[in-house]
Amino acid sequence: MWCGMGSWYESCCISNLPIVGNTEARLVILTQNNGWEGRTTSGGFCYATDIWSPRALPIKGNYSDSGTITNIANDLNLELLQRSFELGGVVPDDCDNIEEVPKELVKLFRLIERGRIQDKDDYAHRQVMIGQVMIREDIFQSILKYPLNHPWINLDLAFQKEEARKFIKECIEKGIKYKTKDPSFGLKEALRWKDDLKLKNDFLKNSDNGEHLPHCISKYNTWIEGICTEQDLSEDRVADMEKLLDGCIELIHVNRYMQSIRRHWGPQCGKGSQDCDLEPYVYLAKEILNVADKSKQDEKDHSSK
Repeated sequence: MWCGMGSWYESCCISNLPIVGNTEARLVILTQNNGWEGRTTSGGFCYATDIWSPRALPIKGNYSDSGTITNIANDLNLELLQRSFELGGVVPDDCDNIEEVPKELVKLFRLIERGRIQDKDDYAHRQVMIGQVMIREDIFQSILKYPLNHPWINLDLAFQKEEARKFIKECIEKGIKYKTKDPSFGLKEALRWKDDLKLKNDFLKNSDNGEHLPHCISKYNTWIEGICTEQDLSEDRVADMEKLLDGCIELIHVNRYMQSIRRHWGPQCGKGSQDCDLEPYVYLAKEILNVADKSKQDEKDHSSK
């Protein structure tokens, strides 16, 4: 097995633009789906998460020029990501004798980039691969500015984040009642309070409405519900939870956008290249714009007849 290291460019999974050394980028750790979701067919598939799905929120940093990122800020997302590998395994390699998933992020990301981390999936309980992909930070921020529409959910990011804070507040209040054995919070209330809240909370409608969203979204929501019943939370911890859900909202937005432009999560073509010729991108972008403008005009002309 090849053990060499080196320097190369990565590719943005949404724009396909190159990511060169020190470029601001988001690293997205992926879990390969198994069972019926993970099957590929010659006819393709429906959703952005059908083959691979984000295991955690996109991690902001600078591209290291060797397959991962640096300048990473520790936060709750990273804490939960590391915990998720407690039952994971390492694929053996002749280059070293690593047998357990490293606790250090730098070493963990290196093994993920080399395709050497496995874990059991949630459904089939079989070993699945852990992968990664990157998004340029400038592209990521541009997508967040794009206004998405939904017939029964307000997808405005600022509004969604306010709704998420209401969800956290409700979780804390229910957690206090649970821990103090408040008689008004019995088994019936414990089982249905979230369903009742979902009827009037757009963040829950957006993040828990049965669509094919990144797997980490429901996991993080469930973790917040659970931690509120187990611990007395400090102001700093609540702020960490708010930041975590802000990231969930942004990831949901990016995921919806990817589906709208027929992109999907998965390891990207171009690894190993040091070619940064931008002319083909400029040419293709212009051609896509011309075709899209013509299609819009044809549609307008057709509807006016």
